[in-house]
Amino acid sequence: MIKKFIAVLITTTFFLSGCTNDKSDLYEKVEYTEISTSEKETYSDSKDVSPVNGGTLNLTMRQPKTLNPLINDDITVDSILHLVFETLFVLDENQKPTPNLADSYSFSEDGLTLTINMKNNMYWQDGTSISAEDVIFSLDTIRNSPEGSLYKNVLRNISSYNSSGSSVNITYSSKYSGCLYNLCFPVIPRHYYKDKNSFNSDINLSPLGNGMYKFNSYQLARKMTLEKSNNFKGMPYIDKIEVTITSDKETDLYSFEQSLTDAVDTDIMEWGKYSGNKKVDISEYYTNEFEFLGYNFNSPVFANLNVRKALAYAIPFDDIVGNIYLGHAVKSITPINPTSWLSSSDELGNYEHDLNKAREYLKASEFSGDKLTVSILVNSGNSERLETASVIKNNLELIGMTINVVSKPFDEYKKDLESGNYEMFLGGINLENNMDFSSMFLSTAKAPNGLNYFNYSIDKMNDIINRVFYSDMGTDNYKSLMKEAEQYIISELPCIGICFKTSALLTGQQIKGEKNPVINNVYSNIEKWYISE
Repeated sequence: MIKKFIAVLITTTFFLSGCTNDKSDLYEKVEYTEISTSEKETYSDSKDVSPVNGGTLNLTMRQPKTLNPLINDDITVDSILHLVFETLFVLDENQKPTPNLADSYSFSEDGLTLTINMKNNMYWQDGTSISAEDVIFSLDTIRNSPEGSLYKNVLRNISSYNSSGSSVNITYSSKYSGCLYNLCFPVIPRHYYKDKNSFNSDINLSPLGNGMYKFNSYQLARKMTLEKSNNFKGMPYIDKIEVTITSDKETDLYSFEQSLTDAVDTDIMEWGKYSGNKKVDISEYYTNEFEFLGYNFNSPVFANLNVRKALAYAIPFDDIVGNIYLGHAVKSITPINPTSWLSSSDELGNYEHDLNKAREYLKASEFSGDKLTVSILVNSGNSERLETASVIKNNLELIGMTINVVSKPFDEYKKDLESGNYEMFLGGINLENNMDFSSMFLSTAKAPNGLNYFNYSIDKMNDIINRVFYSDMGTDNYKSLMKEAEQYIISELPCIGICFKTSALLTGQQIKGEKNPVINNVYSNIEKWYISE
């Protein structure tokens, strides 16, 4: 449950991610939030009310270029289309891929061919049966979709695919442990879109789906109307959804504040001001936005493991998460989200704040006293990082280091990272749902062409990355391999993780029922929502 901490927040921008997230390529302004416990809660002061049918839910999205989910490139449109189209697989609350339209799956003996068996008795909203051929047609559509479409990454490592009866066979060119994560894509009906699936086709603004809601109408640049539909998950309580076309996130928030809309997905810089507001329910959920302290391995100082351990023991992670991120984050020394089913952090331990141990490791490094004056590079537009840098500076100076905080605009900050013009830096990355951190630590991913801004190059890490992410196709061995990786990162400290952020779905007080936003679908259980005046 996410433990809610009521507090007033400050600022920053944030990366959105979906099941096929391919945005793990930016060290940008990021802000994070803290979580603890095992179940999610919402800030709600409302008493239990029996569910009722009826009403209209008001949401927003940007003006769509298309309402075909497989060629769409806008994440706000994608969120709405999740109401119309079901996906082949879904991520559960622990970010584990599980069958949705699929019923079961298995791998061939060589691990390169995945066979997916489809559920029976599923139908499109025109009454036509959903078939394995619809999945094949959807994969073809993704293959022919424009660059930038949100599900392009689905085809990673896929060499061929075909259908046989109610089964889909997908053959991969090489093993990739993230293959099931990439199958969280919407399936579209072949009989409806066939021969009309070009980007400019009118049919792409009149979708036919299989979700909890079906398309009713679209008024260009104004609004889209959906109405409830019965699917294999049942029938939702809310009759209709009106989706207003907005220009930006600020307009979304203004519309919500003025009660023109009923829900909005927000980041830490926005939703804290609603804490304690009895007219707003806050449903917090985990993200894969990872905040960390990095250092330049070209420096002999940071090539020394004892220095890195001194840093880890000197940083007060709990204080940073609690006082800077106001409890809206979960601390993590590694880039494996502790809330993911892949994490074994509870078993492996962490670096608890201990200045005496930090001094001992620093002394053992032979870089103590006046010999160790270093800087921390921070992007000036990120208030949480600036505050975090100040806390780290104060604690490192308590163990005998001299620290200078260098604050620069993001463009200059990023340029310095790419050129190696830094000693330490505070950064962030939005990881893929399978926790693929190879872009951070793989030797071949060094900047400026990759995200290994650390100049980190260790054969053992390369081997671990190859075994974790490129030697298995299912989930059976994935967790044990990830545990080995997590243990190595804890002992080697290629960077020092600070936390993973949360985000939040805000809903008006009249929107009742359990809200269960997840990382790639904030409306994941909308069938349980209802409206009560």
